[in-house]
Amino acid sequence: MIEHLPVILITVPILSALLILLLGWHDRRFCYPITLATILFQFVGGIALLIEVMRQGTIHYHIGGWAPPLGIEFVIDTFNGYILPIILFLAVAAAVYARRSVENEIEPEKIVSFYVLFQLLVTGLVGMTITGDIFNLYVFLEISSIAAYTLIASTRRPRACVAALNYL
Repeated sequence: MIEHLPVILITVPILSALLILLLGWHDRRFCYPITLATILFQFVGGIALLIEVMRQGTIHYHIGGWAPPLGIEFVIDTFNGYILPIILFLAVAAAVYARRSVENEIEPEKIVSFYVLFQLLVTGLVGMTITGDIFNLYVFLEISSIAAYTLIASTRRPRACVAALNYL
C-alpha cells in the first residue's frame, strides 16, 4: 500500500471531489465532512511518505509501470517529504477554519462548488510537490491556479471577480 501512496494522494481527492459534487446536489451537509476526511487522509499519507523517505531514501513511482521519459513519474525526496505534510497541514487548518466563513460569505448554491474547487486546489498543490517532470508540474499548476481563481471569485462581494481577474 505504501508503495502506491504517491498516486493515491492524487487520485483520492479527485474522486472525493466527484463524490462531493454528486452528494452535494442531494444534501450540502455532506460536503464539509468529505472534504475534511479527505484532506486528513492526505495529511496522514504525507507523514507516512516522509517516514518512508527517511527510512529508505528517495521514492520513485512510475505510473502504469512506464519509466520516464515515456511515463509519468512521481518523486518524493527529503525536501518534498517535508514540504508535503506542511502543505497538507495548512490545508487541514484552512478547511477547519474556513467552514464558518463559507457558510457566511458564499451563496448556498455555490457551497458545493467551493468544496470541489478546494479539493482540486489541494490536489494541484500536492501534485506540484511530488511530480517528477516539468510537463506535469505545469498541469498541476494549471489545476491549482484555475481552482484558486474560481475560489477567489466565489464570494458574494462584487470585488471578488475583480480580485480574481487581477490574480490572473
